[in-house]
Amino acid sequence: MSRLLGIITSIRSITKPYGGNRSVALEFEEMERVEIAESTGPGSFNAQFVVTYTQFHDIKVFAEMLRSTVESDEANTTANPDFDLELHWRGNMHERYHLWLGRKDEWSRLQNAEHRHLLYRVPAHVTNRLINVLGVEE
Repeated sequence: MSRLLGIITSIRSITKPYGGNRSVALEFEEMERVEIAESTGPGSFNAQFVVTYTQFHDIKVFAEMLRSTVESDEANTTANPDFDLELHWRGNMHERYHLWLGRKDEWSRLQNAEHRHLLYRVPAHVTNRLINVLGVEE
């Protein structure tokens, strides 16, 4: 458990902006690219990416998603994820996630594809931003 918390802390530190002024500091995001695929289900990762985001204003939404997660008390979910995400950082580092996108003003769920025993919640305000960036219609 402590090893996993170390991994999560590392991920958050990678995506955490530098400096005290958050609006200025966001320019220094370490995330470079986000690739999105329609999920084929839990336990597998679809690398047939249909969208790649490289623009700062899009990438910062995904960085905010990671920074704002809260560990869920749910043991696991049986529903299929909506999206598979591959997040790329400077230095050729990347992480893969499953995203269950909530509806507008609802929490979403996020799971690291390699550590499927933990589930995280993404706040409603970030869900709303993800809906806009992903171009998902209700």
